[in-house]
Amino acid sequence: MRPLDQERIRRGERPTTAQRAGRWLIAKDAGGYLEPFIFSAAGIETLPVFSFEEEAETFLWLAGLEGRWLTRASGCGELVSLLYGPCGRVRSVALDPLPGMVTDGTVCLVSVGRDRFVRHLLGRESR
Repeated sequence: MRPLDQERIRRGERPTTAQRAGRWLIAKDAGGYLEPFIFSAAGIETLPVFSFEEEAETFLWLAGLEGRWLTRASGCGELVSLLYGPCGRVRSVALDPLPGMVTDGTVCLVSVGRDRFVRHLLGRESR
């Protein structure tokens, strides 16, 4: 458990479901900073995000990215920071994609806009 989560518990606060839910990225260490795997689909920079580590590992294996890239857990705050910081060029998030979806053009079926994804992470998505 991260220190921030422990502090919230001490204050009697409970994180929302969106805050508790972990996500997985494909990334590599690029000289001390995180470099997430990003692909271009129909000219739109897209960040693949996975619900489970096994899904991210399957993507790695099927895409032939093993060795160079690794799976990495990422929390809500880190994802928001990445999407509005170093990965600011990303306009779309693909949820649990398979590599074949990128090449056959169906990745749009599992993609959502960056801003909408962030609203969901923060629990601000209207139902």
